[in-house]
Amino acid sequence: MVGGTDDEEIVSNQSIDPAAFEDPETGKWYLCWGNGVPVVAELNDDMISLKADTWHKITGLEDFLEGLFVNYRDGTNHQTYSNDDTGSENYRVGYATADNPIGPWTYRGVILQKDESLGILGTGHNSVMNIPGTDEWYIAYHRFHIPDGGGFRRETTIDKLPIDKDTCLFSSVKPTLEGVGPRPL
Repeated sequence: MVGGTDDEEIVSNQSIDPAAFEDPETGKWYLCWGNGVPVVAELNDDMISLKADTWHKITGLEDFLEGLFVNYRDGTNHQTYSNDDTGSENYRVGYATADNPIGPWTYRGVILQKDESLGILGTGHNSVMNIPGTDEWYIAYHRFHIPDGGGFRRETTIDKLPIDKDTCLFSSVKPTLEGVGPRPL
């Protein structure tokens, strides 16, 4: 897949893991995707095609592999994505922020990674959710099936995504064996 603007041609060899995102400040919808090359473009009103000349290579992400996901909180766009290889026990979630969906993005580090003491390995490929009307955030991700996943059998879990009180940014997630319990919405 090739796209871009007059200033930049973008080649996205594997256009996987698309994620749609509405910018609440403008009402515009964007689609993020990529494998090795992260890309964002504005969606047309039909929500199935991309506007010409709106493709942008996403910059500022370190060790990007796949699985982009964007959320908006208090004037900041928060992007999470997967690092390393899906079969690696070091598969993990990177994090970046920006003032708008196009960027530039500022890398903020890894917010979810393995915990060998609990046998939790390969914690990647996430989605971030906010409970409507609250400031409660959760992260859904997959990890190696415990005890015998070995990178080929995976299981999904959800854990709380904490907010740092000083920076108002997402902070490191403590992966748990039990995940979060059920709750009414």
